[in-house]
Amino acid sequence: MDKMPIETVSEIILHVPEADLKNISKQLPKNDPLRHLIDSDIYAKVYVGPYDYSILGFHKLSIEEFQELSLSGNTDVIRSLKYDAVFSEVDDDPFLFYCKQNPRSLKDVKEIEFNGSVEQFRKFAANFSTDNVKVLILSEGQQFVMDLAPPYLRKIHLYFYESQVAPLRGWPQSLKTLIIERCNSPLLVELPAGLEELLVWACGSEEPWNQYPPNLRILEYQGEAITFNSSRFPDLLCELALFDCSIENLDVLQAKWPMGLKKLDLARNPIKSIAGVKFPDSLDFLNLRSCSITSLDGVAFPRMLTELHLTYNEIASLDHVKFPALKILDITGDSGKKTINSLASVQFPSTLETLQAKGHPITDWAETSVPENLRTWELDTSEDAKALKFPPGLEVLTLKFKNAGNGNFCDLKLPPSLVDLHLENGISTEFEWNLPVLRNMFVDNFTGPIVVPSCVQKLTLRSQDRKSFESLKIPPMVDVLQVTYPPKVYPDSVTELLIWRFEPTGDLILPKFLKKLRIASRGSIPSDVILPSTLRYISGPFDQEIMEEINSRKE
Repeated sequence: MDKMPIETVSEIILHVPEADLKNISKQLPKNDPLRHLIDSDIYAKVYVGPYDYSILGFHKLSIEEFQELSLSGNTDVIRSLKYDAVFSEVDDDPFLFYCKQNPRSLKDVKEIEFNGSVEQFRKFAANFSTDNVKVLILSEGQQFVMDLAPPYLRKIHLYFYESQVAPLRGWPQSLKTLIIERCNSPLLVELPAGLEELLVWACGSEEPWNQYPPNLRILEYQGEAITFNSSRFPDLLCELALFDCSIENLDVLQAKWPMGLKKLDLARNPIKSIAGVKFPDSLDFLNLRSCSITSLDGVAFPRMLTELHLTYNEIASLDHVKFPALKILDITGDSGKKTINSLASVQFPSTLETLQAKGHPITDWAETSVPENLRTWELDTSEDAKALKFPPGLEVLTLKFKNAGNGNFCDLKLPPSLVDLHLENGISTEFEWNLPVLRNMFVDNFTGPIVVPSCVQKLTLRSQDRKSFESLKIPPMVDVLQVTYPPKVYPDSVTELLIWRFEPTGDLILPKFLKKLRIASRGSIPSDVILPSTLRYISGPFDQEIMEEINSRKE
């Protein structure tokens, strides 16, 4: 490896399991460039706290790992450290105790995010330099004073618990993002001139700031009763979200739109009509989710609009609606409200790539002109499977049959381009799907045997028909498996397994390289079940001591 170009080595590292990378790193000299490169890949974004942030790309950092980095002088490989003090005492934290003894180790971290109370951060700031603390997420915001603000603070989120607030003025010039939550007097919080993002959540203010910083790009209010009668939006504003703000009409707002506005979110407001509303021509995203809109007659959508969300409204028809060149259209319905029965007369834009239309009892999909360019399609239907037509390049399909008798899966003429397939209600038989690139398969409430394409990697099968699982063969590439009843044989590829129903009298055979196991049924698991040594997470009706031991294991 030492003779390869650095770009080639970096690419190889991306495909090597983390456990193997750690072993390689430990065997290399402290000053070896390859060790530094490997550590930079593993520890670029780390988390210290009670949760698992791996889903967000954060490596959960142990004290032992941090000590190794510190001893090798490599803590500078950490670009971002997320420190969570929510359920701990700063005074007694072993991680911070080590950092006190080795102050250089934390100082070399490029960026720290601190999440805890104001009092906890006060104790942290009394022991460590806050020059590299760039993000603060603090409860008990009413106790915050400007002396606590780190000099290069980029983002702060203050949660006030609806307490009285003393004026907050004199923010660091570096501050770009300010989040204020449950504050009775948000107007006492100064908005710094360089602010680019302001989020105000559940503060109950009837009238917001009259003026905003000139460089503000993103403005969001949630759960407010706002009039906006005397306020003016900055000209450079790109994103405006007024979520659940008791807005009934847009008369006042449409006279104040910034001319360059790109995204507008008006979800969960009691808006009955948008007919005649003049939206900014620059708008490319519009969210009207969970409003009270009953019709789109007389609506002129912005010509630049590419994404439109009309989810959970009470629209009964889309006939005669003139859509712009949309890429994404979400009209998902709610069975408890008015729904659309027919789409045969609708002219969908040819540019459409995503159409989400679940929740509507459409009876004429076979006569509907669905754009050939469609890549993602979500639909409910009462039609026979034979009548449905699918765009040739479709990649993601979510299809629910109203009547299981209409859903004979073998009658579906599915395009071979499908990567993700979700089917609900239907009859399965042993047939070849002819889906050579399918990766994710989800089939719910079906009867009969099912043949799973060999290329599937994530598989979910839910059925009350136990016979469907007796002859089930899991393909050799499946990594994540979720099933109602456990199959008899698994491929070695399965590392995550969820079983919804297991009878204690039956045999429980598990994949030999399993890492995560969840069993959702009640009743005890036989004590003679062999649990793979690779397990790192387990939940279900197992012995409590066994679960605690497995869940404490490290990679």
